[in-house]
Amino acid sequence: MTTSAFRGAAGRAAPVALAAALAAAAAAPASAFTVYTDRSAWEAAVAAYAVTDDSFDADVASAKSIVFDSGVVSSYTLGAEFSTINQISGGAFSSNVDPDGSGGTIDLSWLFPTAIIGFGIDIQGGAGAEGTGSGVQLQGDYDGAGLEIVDIFTVLGPESDGFVGILGEAAFTVVGLVARPNDLDANKAYSVTDLSFASAAPVPLPAGAALLTGGVAAFGLLRRRRRG
Repeated sequence: MTTSAFRGAAGRAAPVALAAALAAAAAAPASAFTVYTDRSAWEAAVAAYAVTDDSFDADVASAKSIVFDSGVVSSYTLGAEFSTINQISGGAFSSNVDPDGSGGTIDLSWLFPTAIIGFGIDIQGGAGAEGTGSGVQLQGDYDGAGLEIVDIFTVLGPESDGFVGILGEAAFTVVGLVARPNDLDANKAYSVTDLSFASAAPVPLPAGAALLTGGVAAFGLLRRRRRG
């Protein structure tokens, strides 16, 4: 598990949904959020929350805006419409930060159907195989203090594929999948085979458990009164 607070500007315009969400974030003192590279550790950290899993079972043709089975809206607003940068096929979401090799990049945003406290992805190719400035950054307001950046290259290494999970310190609704600043004119494909996200509201106790907890508390209070 790695704990980090990545900060800084993306160096390019973010998707509209991401920009709007970050513009609304209140200024606050910096605080850390947690980045995980072990799925089991992330799942343990969000055990108190309702978690939705999306394994991308249903194919969705590429378009500027698509909807996952889990209700997440994936979209991009800049550049031409390409056939391979925002699609679900063969059990994976796939994209490309530079689909035509021109050096001009495409940035995506994922808008979640509810406020979340964290999310995790199994990603392949997101770090950038060249071992330089290629790859993907996960940008969002993870702690209520403004734009935060989690760099896949930094977290997983230059040629690593794997899990990246984030546990925020404040609720958020949108994440940007943004090209890491680079000067390479090359095709940068990546894919996500599993997405999980944790609702910001903790899972409520079952009715019976709540009654039991209240009964125990009341019994303790009654005993203290009798002793008094």
